[in-house]
Amino acid sequence: MKSGELLLRCKICGNLVAAKTMHYTPDFKLICDDCYKKLFPPSKSQSITVKKPLTLKVKEKQSREWWICNFCNYKFSVKQGKTPLKCPMCGRSNLEKLETFTEKLVQEAITYDQEFDEN
Repeated sequence: MKSGELLLRCKICGNLVAAKTMHYTPDFKLICDDCYKKLFPPSKSQSITVKKPLTLKVKEKQSREWWICNFCNYKFSVKQGKTPLKCPMCGRSNLEKLETFTEKLVQEAITYDQEFDEN
């Protein structure tokens, strides 16, 4: 053992052993490697078998459209092609696509800026 290495006492045999060689039992007791091998001998049925690598199927991300409620200003998205009937926050049906809403705001800002420059 190296000096300065953390030593822990095995709950079964009582020996002081390096912490990195300790194992947890099913009831969360720390035991040394020797006691672990005695209690849980490796069996042939527990041998590691290599299977084909796990592959994850990723769903194609569906496009979403953003909507805004003109009453409560709540912004939410729905699957593209779906038209929401009412706001999920307040239940009102005064909805508008966010793109359209944004375009209106930009147009209002340009108009306001032009009016401001004229005065």
